[in-house]
Amino acid sequence: MACHALSDEQIHGMKPLQHQLINFVAFQLGWFACVLSAANNQPLLGIASALVLLSLHFYLSTQARRDLMLISVIALIGSSWDSLLTWQQLMLFSSGQYHQSIAPIWISAMWLMFATTINVSLRWLYRRYLLAALLGAIAGPLAYQAGAALGAVSMPQPILSLLVMSAGWALLMPLFIKLAQRIEQPAFVGDHMSLRQLNERSSLPGDI
Repeated sequence: MACHALSDEQIHGMKPLQHQLINFVAFQLGWFACVLSAANNQPLLGIASALVLLSLHFYLSTQARRDLMLISVIALIGSSWDSLLTWQQLMLFSSGQYHQSIAPIWISAMWLMFATTINVSLRWLYRRYLLAALLGAIAGPLAYQAGAALGAVSMPQPILSLLVMSAGWALLMPLFIKLAQRIEQPAFVGDHMSLRQLNERSSLPGDI
């Protein structure tokens, strides 16, 4: 009984749509856990929750090595971006900072969670770079504004902050999609078999 290297039919007995739904819900839970715990001066609770949900992602993943690479790169870029905004005092945080010019650890935990969505619940954005930019320009600032409304962050210059965030996310989202596509290519992780060959093998008689 052969196993498909690129099979998307089932993941731990789930169909792709179920996996995408779990991924979306897990991110929302992680986001609220991080924001609400930070707003209540208990950021470690949010970080712990994010790590539990991150573990769930890797349990369900069929390409853990590539996911780890993608998640690490996106979290590093995202945390650096938020630290830049923090350094410029476009965002001020209520708790969890180990340096006033660097975004708090719970923000990095949120970036780890967000990165899990790129090749699962946000996979429909693959090769749709303009749509990814538009989504980033709108949804990115809204997330920060929601965090401010819940008391986890404040913006001394809200209009300027939101405009800068919108511009940044319009660039970051297509970049993240491009990174996900690049990392998914077998050659990127040392696989010498082409996608076409893998797909051909998956269609051989007797495979499942």
